[in-house]
Amino acid sequence: MQSKNRSFSILALAIAVVAFSTLTFAQETKTEAPKADKAPKAERIEKRGLGGRKFGRMGRMGRMGHMGRMRGVGLRGLNLTDDQKAKLNTLREANRPSQALRDELKAIHEARKAGTITEAQKTRVAAIRDEMQGKRKAAHDQIQNILTAEQKAQIEARKAEMKQRMETMRKRFEERRKPRPADPTKPAAPAKPVI
Repeated sequence: MQSKNRSFSILALAIAVVAFSTLTFAQETKTEAPKADKAPKAERIEKRGLGGRKFGRMGRMGRMGHMGRMRGVGLRGLNLTDDQKAKLNTLREANRPSQALRDELKAIHEARKAGTITEAQKTRVAAIRDEMQGKRKAAHDQIQNILTAEQKAQIEARKAEMKQRMETMRKRFEERRKPRPADPTKPAAPAKPVI
């Protein structure tokens, strides 16, 4: 009986030590002096070369992900002449949406977020989408007229290379998603006991 009391006392003492040490650690506060030379967040972001962009819900790459950075990459490395560059800049400026159109789309976007979008606004968005698609097609045709046959061939070669890379990446992704067969040399994991 005496050994039972002794083991119970030791167990109670061990539990008490654990409980008090836990409480002690929980009540400790870190008293770290604030850094006086710490720059405001906007300045730190600017120093890192991020242009003051905020990250948030859209992530580091912005709304379009990596594709946002890819804009205009298709014409890089084509050794465009100054005349071609000037024509492309003029074409880009001519196809830029007006400020009124951007404001209208912003208002419709806000209405959609608020859940108050009307049927008229939905049809207007569809009309703008169709109009923009037509403008993109016309701009693409105009760009093709500006480029030389050699430059067009370079673009087509890049497209084929990109298509091949995308296919390779798709295959790798599918391979990773497939369930792997069990290794017959390894013993099966024991079943977890039901409690």
